[in-house]
Amino acid sequence: MRKIDIWTEGIADQKFIADVMAAWFDLYFKQNSTKGKKEIVFEHFSDAYAIQILALGSVSAVTTPAGWEKKKSDFKDNLSYGIKNIVIIDADDDFMAQKSKVNATITEINFNTERDLYLWPDNCHHDTESNLEVLLEQLVHPNHHDIIECFELYEQCLSSKNRGYLTPDRKAKIYAFANTLTGDGNEKNRDYTDSNHWVLDKNQAPLKTFYDFLKIHLDK
Repeated sequence: MRKIDIWTEGIADQKFIADVMAAWFDLYFKQNSTKGKKEIVFEHFSDAYAIQILALGSVSAVTTPAGWEKKKSDFKDNLSYGIKNIVIIDADDDFMAQKSKVNATITEINFNTERDLYLWPDNCHHDTESNLEVLLEQLVHPNHHDIIECFELYEQCLSSKNRGYLTPDRKAKIYAFANTLTGDGNEKNRDYTDSNHWVLDKNQAPLKTFYDFLKIHLDK
């Protein structure tokens, strides 16, 4: 049996990863709230796999010494039980810097940033904002691009007022997109497998690199 723990930042990442693994590998996950806590764990158990998708809480858990000190024992315990650790987080505004932080922080365990780390949106270097929401915007079905365009007009309108208004971030844009289509923008309730709303083409950019990454870890 292949045992894997996928560590990511929060519920939005967890739900997206769970859905693409269902769409691409027929691996279906159950949402379970951890006892006495608000965190949600996505679990898949079968004869072939025991996989959990867990929340780190924030990227600092694997990019700062203080954050890592709190998570280190979980990673080390996994290794003692033969559970593979994978980390999937935002590249943020500097791909190479984020990769270097993880490489310098996750120590004392068998973790290879070239093999076991994936940085949103596509594990490639970008000079601008790089996160899950950047990827999700690229996956919006062409039939609904007008929702994104309308939101961008709203942002432009706010900026034009010269009143110091803060324009919504990309997370708010994706929330608005999902809410417009389903009446529920909540991250844990989104259905990325709905082909009328999202395009999960594993053979084309921007998802091919993520599919290839997962396939390496899932192949026996």
